[in-house]
Amino acid sequence: MRCMACGAEMVLMNVVQDDTMAVPGFEHQTFTCSECQDVEQRLVFTKQDRESDTEPMLEQAAPPVAPASTVQDERVAASGLLSCPVQTASVEATQTNLPSPSG
Repeated sequence: MRCMACGAEMVLMNVVQDDTMAVPGFEHQTFTCSECQDVEQRLVFTKQDRESDTEPMLEQAAPPVAPASTVQDERVAASGLLSCPVQTASVEATQTNLPSPSG
């Protein structure tokens, strides 16, 4: 980060967690300019808590997934439910049965 006064590089001097916000992850950062010694304070949102401040979380493996039973699939196929032909009416046949717009 650059100094707003002279443009030189700023050095991070202090970081304090802000526990007053409703959302965790905010911290107050204090920077000092390497040239003019100007001090700037910024409220910064960090995406993750600092690793040194939190305990590591244990990873949990997902339970194994069993394949679905095929007995029901075999019964449906044997009964022929999926092989029934679907009859559709033609567009011309339905148009001839429509009443005329004049009434």
